[in-house]
Amino acid sequence: MGAYLSFNSNKAKFPVWVASFIISHFLTVSCTIWPVLTGFAIPSKSSNGNGNESIELLLLLQHGNGSGSSGSPTGPGSSGPPASSCANNGGCSIFLSTATTGNFGGVSGADARCATDAIAAGAPGSPSDYKALIMADDGSRTLTTNWVLWPNTIYKTMSNSNLTISTTNASAMFSFPLSNLFVPSGGNAMYTGIDASGATWVPKSGVTCTNAGVSWSSASNTVSGWVGVTSGTDKTLVDVGGGTGFTCDNFLLIYCVQK
Repeated sequence: MGAYLSFNSNKAKFPVWVASFIISHFLTVSCTIWPVLTGFAIPSKSSNGNGNESIELLLLLQHGNGSGSSGSPTGPGSSGPPASSCANNGGCSIFLSTATTGNFGGVSGADARCATDAIAAGAPGSPSDYKALIMADDGSRTLTTNWVLWPNTIYKTMSNSNLTISTTNASAMFSFPLSNLFVPSGGNAMYTGIDASGATWVPKSGVTCTNAGVSWSSASNTVSGWVGVTSGTDKTLVDVGGGTGFTCDNFLLIYCVQK
């Protein structure tokens, strides 16, 4: 008759070759074999006499992949903004910070300034959601690292009646020309560190107020920071182009965006 594998001395029995076949099959088609092995290794404690052991085994074989599935990636780059984000609730706000030299204390210091200024500005949402729209030559903020704009998202300016200025593209960059002016009149120079001369925004090399290798940590008149202007309706909003930037001892503003 051959050897048998029994789950209970009085219940269902299976020839050993059946168990071997099932295990081999699941090793081939499943990345989650542990539930199946568990089903074979641990007998059911049920004693109701209705063959529950066999049912439990079949359920394990059928649904063993459920808890072990890797599923979809959950990082912000793959899943987009959370449901509670401004991006999914009518759009995100932008305002202008208070004036500062190019020494923000690095990217994190610039973000802290935006969070503090958001309170004074009465910006919607949580103050901690506001981040500095800057890039850093040291790599601490780029389009692919620690970026502050969501893709395909409406952005509104608090400096001009909360009008929409742009909807970002799939790469999380503003689409130009702007839908409305950022400010109703006049304009300010803004530290950005953004080179928008190509198809993809990148940090402006050597022009992010760098000290000891750290971007946005110098207020020296011997180094410079790249700028945009609030009056721009095209890429000059973030990249004025030409020239050498402003020396980092100048008191300028930064764009603070809701994330």
